[in-house]
Amino acid sequence: DPEVDQLSFSRFFELVKLLAEVKKDEARDRLTEAAFIGFQLGAGGDKTFGEYLTSIGLKDSDTTMTAKDVAALKGLVK
Repeated sequence: DPEVDQLSFSRFFELVKLLAEVKKDEARDRLTEAAFIGFQLGAGGDKTFGEYLTSIGLKDSDTTMTAKDVAALKGLVK
């Protein structure tokens, strides 16, 4: 493709990484939709949908920052 041939390697690599990220997000969305159907059928038991997603690895668990984390970030931003 002539447009692709005109790209620098770094730009091409950026676009490939972006495409991979988009594909990963789309796959995760499809899995989440399928998980919702399973949840509605009772797969989650007594859990909320968010807890169910976390338990099957489709949602990152919530994290809180400690005072040490905040101090480290303040040191990075000047």
